[in-house]
Amino acid sequence: MRFFKRLALSFAFMTRIPISIKFETKEKDIAKMVVFFPFTSLFVGLFMYLFFYLFGLLGFEFLPIIAALIAGVMITGALHIDGFIDCADAFFVSKDKKKALEILKDSRVGACGVVACVFLFAVKFLLLLELNVFSLSYLFIFLAMPVAGKIPLLVCAYFSKYPREKGTGKSVITLSKIGEILIAVIMSALFLWLMFRFKGLIIAAVLIALGFIYVWVGKVKIGGATGDLLGSANETGEIIFLAAIFILVKFGG
Repeated sequence: MRFFKRLALSFAFMTRIPISIKFETKEKDIAKMVVFFPFTSLFVGLFMYLFFYLFGLLGFEFLPIIAALIAGVMITGALHIDGFIDCADAFFVSKDKKKALEILKDSRVGACGVVACVFLFAVKFLLLLELNVFSLSYLFIFLAMPVAGKIPLLVCAYFSKYPREKGTGKSVITLSKIGEILIAVIMSALFLWLMFRFKGLIIAAVLIALGFIYVWVGKVKIGGATGDLLGSANETGEIIFLAAIFILVKFGG
């Protein structure tokens, strides 16, 4: 029962699938659901690839990639993108930790957030377009991209403190145990290895390092990590994954 409860919580938390939670939910269940993040990420990637495939059948060249990126926003409710945008606003506008935390709570989007959002989608689109020249499976790329993003998110969550009394992501950041984080990270790395072999392991190591960079950035900028910072780590991880695949395939053979 606990297995299915936490799996359902993971899908309800990470996606916009209308899952009805009719059972009692405790904070520890929310923290333990991180084990299932790789599986929910695979589902998100499959959803994105479905849109890519369907629009590809229509003969379009660029639209399938755009459709896939939009599908990712739809299925996640822009959960991680919102964090990426909020962090851009907070970190580039204020050097004061208290002020930065206030900006993170503000639902309005500033100029830095808009620029960051445009940059995020432009870079993802261009990298996915560039990968078309290689004999790589777009199915593997779209499946792996959300999974890869969870590695820095998980590392950042475990090694960071929560700088507020309450808020999004607190349970994951404060209650997740090393065993659950390790299982989720190892499963994510295993997925990358199955899809890209040794290149996948190299990328997993780079993404773990990115997670520690986010730990440091969060400590300096806001005194820890929030749900927004975790979302930003996820989005940056996806970009690093795409860039790393491109570099490793182009120059590594």
